[in-house]
Amino acid sequence: MKLLVIVGLTIMALAGCGHKPIDYSPAPPPGMTREQAVETVEQVFYEDFSKTKPQSVVVTEKFIWLSQGLVSKGTTVATADVIGNSAIGLGTSTVATREVGQRIYFNSIGKIGVFQRKMKSGQFAVVVRATDGSELRAVRMRSLEKAQRFADALEYLRAHSS
Repeated sequence: MKLLVIVGLTIMALAGCGHKPIDYSPAPPPGMTREQAVETVEQVFYEDFSKTKPQSVVVTEKFIWLSQGLVSKGTTVATADVIGNSAIGLGTSTVATREVGQRIYFNSIGKIGVFQRKMKSGQFAVVVRATDGSELRAVRMRSLEKAQRFADALEYLRAHSS
């Protein structure tokens, strides 16, 4: 019984955390151009204040490419032999560098939802879901207007992708 009460209180405490959905259906405003949509998407990704903020954003006709930077991994092998009063060393080094990032294909975007942080006013998120319902990306911002504009811009790019 005591365990049941503790579990119940924990669930109630956790229910207050996170984000609550805002009743908003993304719809690009009449007259929105591709350039305006791209500018909005780039700006919001660059202003994202979460830990997943990209270092660079590229919007193409088919996808949004988000770069997290370069990662290099290397290995070094060395050997040395003593010959008389001196040593001779030989070594090799290999480094592989690759770009770390994510592509969000417009034809894979399903629902775009706008949310407000429950415990902190003035914090919003737009969650981009795939057609199968999985989360592709959550982007955080500090104004409802910007969240709605971002959702509208994503919807425009999805509807007008090639």
